[in-house]
Amino acid sequence: MLMFIMSIKPRFANQVLDGIKRFELRRYIGIIPKPGDKIVIYASGHVQALIGEFTVGRVYKEKPSKLYSILKSIPNSGITKDHLKYICGSDEALAIEVLNPIRYPLKIKLNDLRMIIPDFKPPYSFQVLEEGDPLYQLVVLKLKEYSKIKNVNY
Repeated sequence: MLMFIMSIKPRFANQVLDGIKRFELRRYIGIIPKPGDKIVIYASGHVQALIGEFTVGRVYKEKPSKLYSILKSIPNSGITKDHLKYICGSDEALAIEVLNPIRYPLKIKLNDLRMIIPDFKPPYSFQVLEEGDPLYQLVVLKLKEYSKIKNVNY
């Protein structure tokens, strides 16, 4: 199992964590998460914070037009034509199914992250988060520990 960090606009990040948007779209950049992998959500824009995570379900890699055909055939995918603007123009794109979305009990803002990890830069799209990575060790694991104390299930 791998872990990734993914930058998502706040509106879409909240749709993912609220269970409304059941697939996250990405331009294909050579990385393909697999079912069971975890994705930590960094809400970009005005939020600029780690706010939650989800488990990867099915992953589709297709041309954007074919991806839309697949997703519109899945009931309650949460994907509309508005969501497709992000992947238009790319040769290939990914649709990553969102399973078990979890909102962290605390948001970890970018400024706070940089106090812990001075050179932290949120990814433009997404990147692999290695288990020994300071972000994983010092932030994500601590959020999970705090969630257990607060009785938030993982």
